[in-house]
Amino acid sequence: MIPEIKEITNKYKCKVSLNFKLDNNKIVSSSWNDYFIFHPPNYIEIPSEGIIKVSNVDSLQINAEQEVFLGRLVPPKKINRVIEISKELELITKKFSIKNDSIISIDLNDFIS
Repeated sequence: MIPEIKEITNKYKCKVSLNFKLDNNKIVSSSWNDYFIFHPPNYIEIPSEGIIKVSNVDSLQINAEQEVFLGRLVPPKKINRVIEISKELELITKKFSIKNDSIISIDLNDFIS
């Protein structure tokens, strides 16, 4: 499931963030990153945090608002991709929710052994 989510985030050039557990079971959120790397079968790497064991990841957030840069003097165009991403995610999992009209949160707890 994680490789398919990675393909979707790459396709729409979405920023991602992870909620993950520290050693004391406290859940923290990473900052928004342009990408993540999946190291099968047990690790996810996100630039702001480094390598995290998949079993410690609680959820993955996708910022579905894509920024398209038109030029140096023109502000970026923002395109909301929630509908397209949701349709693709429904083929993979039903365990996601939409927050603030542009943040998709995917619960990974049930998919990680």
